[in-house]
Amino acid sequence: MFQLLWPIGIIVLAFALIYVISSFTEGKRIGELEDRFYADRYPMTDDRYSSIIGDSPLLDFHLGARRAMATLRGTTPEMIRPTDSMRTLLDLQFDRGFIDDFIFFTEKETSTQLSLRDLPNTETTTFADFVQRLAEANRVAAA
Repeated sequence: MFQLLWPIGIIVLAFALIYVISSFTEGKRIGELEDRFYADRYPMTDDRYSSIIGDSPLLDFHLGARRAMATLRGTTPEMIRPTDSMRTLLDLQFDRGFIDDFIFFTEKETSTQLSLRDLPNTETTTFADFVQRLAEANRVAAA
């Protein structure tokens, strides 16, 4: 019986060790990214945000997506800027972010139904451009 249990114990200990190491390294990675992200960053009001994206009829959708990203990031919406890289915002999440999470939170914040097909590229797009293209691709109605 003992010969059967010790390999299981080793496997359990190995997984526990992997979990501890990956949690530590992921926490360190996020800490370094947050330091760079928040350096010289000030809160941006909704009015300032809207003036940067222009007079968009989809402003309510933009602000809802901004709230969704802030929720995923664990910060306030005022810290999310339209010029932020979508990739950077996703990288600041614990698991480097899944776009699906952002879509689901945006749906909740904006009471819309969004498709996961034909999403804009998160690697090269700013937050405002991503949200605008997402709205256009899903034919989100203007408020």
